Amino acid sequence: MNDEQLIKDAYEAIAGTAVSPERVRARLNARVTAHRQRRLLLAGAGVATVAVAVGVPVALRERRGEPALPVASPSVKTSPRTARRVSLLFTPQWLPDGLVERFRSVKFDVATGKPLGGNRSWYPTGSPYTVEVPKGSVSFSVGERIDDGSGEPVMVGSVRGTLRVTDSAWVEWQPTGKPSMIVSVYGTADDTEIALRVARSVAATEETMLVTMDVPEVPDAFAGSATFEVNPTGEGTGVQTLGYTSADLRSGFQLTTDAPQPNQTYLSVERDGMTVYLLGEEPGVVGSGLTLSETESRNIIYRVTFRPPDVSWAGF
Repeated sequence: MNDEQLIKDAYEAIAGTAVSPERVRARLNARVTAHRQRRLLLAGAGVATVAVAVGVPVALRERRGEPALPVASPSVKTSPRTARRVSLLFTPQWLPDGLVERFRSVKFDVATGKPLGGNRSWYPTGSPYTVEVPKGSVSFSVGERIDDGSGEPVMVGSVRGTLRVTDSAWVEWQPTGKPSMIVSVYGTADDTEIALRVARSVAATEETMLVTMDVPEVPDAFAGSATFEVNPTGEGTGVQTLGYTSADLRSGFQLTTDAPQPNQTYLSVERDGMTVYLLGEEPGVVGSGLTLSETESRNIIYRVTFRPPDVSWAGF
């Protein structure tokens, strides 16, 4: 057996043990920008945390708790500016009975605030939030594309779209002068019929999402677009994440209230019982874009403003 066949067999063996990609792509659509934004490496080794108080010197702790010399923080206003509302642009007018919204994100231009898209997911009532999409779920994306050349033509209103069917059904279309849109349905009695019906019900909306985290001064090299997402974790609570990406999509950084993975570098700040982490690169991931300097990283974590996320739209 030659090396090429051995490699092929190894990949097939790995694929056989993996979760079906069709079951997670709906969530990947929602998180693709955020994952791009993890391709930075914060200056310094190990885990670094920052305790911030307005106008008070701060003690930096690096390398898993070894104390560093105190340094003076800049005088910073930590009360957030008026939280921005970003349009959802479009929304389904019809969904199957028994679903509740469990994920929401919006994407916007950093310089202008112009809405660029977003993602939403509805799970069966009572489903816990998981990265793996549960059966019976519907997801809707604005401003994302699949673009893999597969599928068959379908009509979504007067617009020609594409239907792809695997263990999920995907409908993708783009009205003239509007962003592309995707509806995905997984694990229902008739994924294709439901996906088409949901897609054909989509209309413009005046609904908005409240963005409750902000970086007042974003380094120019990273000031292309921003994506804000909320994962509700219970009544009135949720994990929020804000990521910034360069115009060429190669560089970015991400802030989140979700605790980092083991061995992942980060800076953190705690205020009013909430902790926000500025994430470094995930272990084993090598990025090709620009990275934040130490000064940029510390300015961001000093100046980030945040408050509890709005999860009034979520169901459980």
